[in-house]
Amino acid sequence: MSHRTLFIQRGLRRFLGSASAALVCAGLSAAWAVAGPPQAGTSGAGTSTGTTPDVGAAGASLAPAPPSEITLMRLRDGGVRFGAIVGHDAQDLHFSLLATGGVVQVPWSMLDPTQAQELLTRYGYIETVAEEIFVEGERLVLTAGGTVEGIILSRDNGVFLVKTGGNLQALPQTQVAAIEKGVRIPALDVYSVDELYNQYAAQASPDDPAAQWQLAETCEHLYTFGRAVEHYQKVRELDPTYRADELANILPRVQLKAQQQVQLDYLREADRMRKRGQWDAALDSLKAFPTLYPESLLVQDARLQEARLLNARAEAAKDYVPKRWYHWMRKLTRELAREDSFAAARAHVDERLSEEIQKAVLGDVQNRIAMDAELERIKETFAARKKVRYDSATYGTATWLIGLEAAQRGAQPEDGEGAAPVNETDNARAELEKRIKQFLKNQRVASRGKQAEQKEDEEQNHWASMSSEKRALWLLAYYAENSGDLEMRARPDLKACSTCGGKGAIEILLTGGGGSPDQGNSRSGRGGGKSGGGAATVQLQECPLCHGVQVVRRVYFR
Repeated sequence: MSHRTLFIQRGLRRFLGSASAALVCAGLSAAWAVAGPPQAGTSGAGTSTGTTPDVGAAGASLAPAPPSEITLMRLRDGGVRFGAIVGHDAQDLHFSLLATGGVVQVPWSMLDPTQAQELLTRYGYIETVAEEIFVEGERLVLTAGGTVEGIILSRDNGVFLVKTGGNLQALPQTQVAAIEKGVRIPALDVYSVDELYNQYAAQASPDDPAAQWQLAETCEHLYTFGRAVEHYQKVRELDPTYRADELANILPRVQLKAQQQVQLDYLREADRMRKRGQWDAALDSLKAFPTLYPESLLVQDARLQEARLLNARAEAAKDYVPKRWYHWMRKLTRELAREDSFAAARAHVDERLSEEIQKAVLGDVQNRIAMDAELERIKETFAARKKVRYDSATYGTATWLIGLEAAQRGAQPEDGEGAAPVNETDNARAELEKRIKQFLKNQRVASRGKQAEQKEDEEQNHWASMSSEKRALWLLAYYAENSGDLEMRARPDLKACSTCGGKGAIEILLTGGGGSPDQGNSRSGRGGGKSGGGAATVQLQECPLCHGVQVVRRVYFR
């Protein structure tokens, strides 16, 4: 068995086990005996190169990979292939398939993005996103919406002077709603490249190779690669032995970046637009890159950056859509609370509010995240939202407007309900509850016979007496329970009416023979007063606050 086959077998054992690895490699050896194994540095056309190409000319020739071992290649579509990496260039990965021994050229864009980025970094191709330098500053939240991030230099004469974007911006204090301190901000979003470079260069000793190496790395983080080349070369001049092996690999890579400075700046600006939430502008820039620079070695980097942007935009929408949905449902119910007609307001919630919320959220997403967003996608995103804590809304003392059955939905039986009376007080309480239940039953029968016009007048009169805030909460609770858009907590909060104690009726004492017993809902007794004794009647009356529904209903949603 050849040395190469033994090497591959050792790598394959990690995936298939010793016995299976030996069988596969035996077949692979037989295939290579006929066709010959693929050689490192061989392109798909069969050409080979005997020397390692200059990194500064990446893409002009094929770079051989390190000694091959069995690799699991993951594709963007979810597929996988076993084989060995035998070479690579700026456009393609050259892969020897284990199944056939043939070599295929796989564009970097067809690989799983995570694996593609790992391999591109390992093989020294240009990275478009370097580790950024951050500074601590402030985020100013504006009264008109939006924010400004930077460092506040002064607060004189009612004006904030803020260092941001390499410039000074004056903001009247009246335009600032709040200030968040201790915010980590990319240094290049506050200072210009020249300002930052001058700060670091002033602190670096010109005769110390370690200080010059650190300054060169800082220049890479600042995306000023021409200066990074100068300081790496300065290290070599000061001490040719200082980190010589590392410098031999790093310097050609940074020189290549310096040659592509304009294109790297272009891609970095697209990334800065992404960070600012300018999703469409960033996406347009990345899509235009191949047209603007068709021969660029960074076309693949731009495509990878575009894929990352699309993923980040989708994640931003997952967070943004629920926030705007909750915003609009509250805003629109507050606006609807101005409606004078109760029947019209309730019908609006039943028929149009959900659709209005969806369209408002769609408009926000199109303005803020993606112009091509569609309504169905908005609904799907909201339905798949992460549900954490519940919010609440109450019908208040207008709970009776939704009716007895709806008001008491989800009620739990009280402890001891149905227990037999044990003393005279319990007997009296049980008798009263029995009378109240019968009274409320009679009231519901009478209500069904009540003229629809009379019922509407009662509802309208109560609506007219409610404040705008109470109307908005009522409409929000009604929307939450009836729209189907929100997840409801199984148990609402049902608080007993404060006037009747949750009984739905109150007892009225009538004196002077004015009472007229009705259907067992009155009882007679003896009473006395300043004018002497006389007959008295205790009569039940529907609670004037809860109108017989017994509770104030609060619902919980998310």
